[in-house]
Amino acid sequence: MHPLPHQHPEFQRLELASGVIEYRVGNWTVAKDGSGNLMTNSSLSKVDLVFVAAILLTARLFALKVVYEFWAVVLAIFIYSKSQRILWESLIVVQSHGFQLETWRGFPNIPLWSSRRFLPLSDFQGILINEGFYGWETRYYLVLAYGTEATGTRLHVVFENILPRLPVLVEIYRELQPSERPSV
Repeated sequence: MHPLPHQHPEFQRLELASGVIEYRVGNWTVAKDGSGNLMTNSSLSKVDLVFVAAILLTARLFALKVVYEFWAVVLAIFIYSKSQRILWESLIVVQSHGFQLETWRGFPNIPLWSSRRFLPLSDFQGILINEGFYGWETRYYLVLAYGTEATGTRLHVVFENILPRLPVLVEIYRELQPSERPSV
């Protein structure tokens, strides 16, 4: 179920199990033609398809072994770069244990691998929304503050690659406030 279904369909709040909630932000946007269709930001474009067709045509026209090997390497690099696109990022809240930050990569609709980072609740200091400037834009990001007196405070940016819009961050921030969260 989405808390913000019409304005921000890229955001999902999933209850996975008792005491486990996932906040997921997908790497997609609403189509600008007014249809309301969702567009992935990680699909193959027409330029990508022309590039692959040019590789295959060149290898076919010049049927030399060296050309095949060269274009096979170029095609492998191209496929690898396309599989590195971010599909979604998640913040998984495990009550009385901590937070897990996940980033899923792969082809459109085909997740291949993920990177995960677990932050224990024992070192949790707080959550905040901060703003940063990128060119002429103001971008907002959600930060989890962690650390002990010995290590000092460290900041972990949630959804660091996708950077969702402010209303999505506010929704998550409100749900994760200490007064809203059950005690440890």
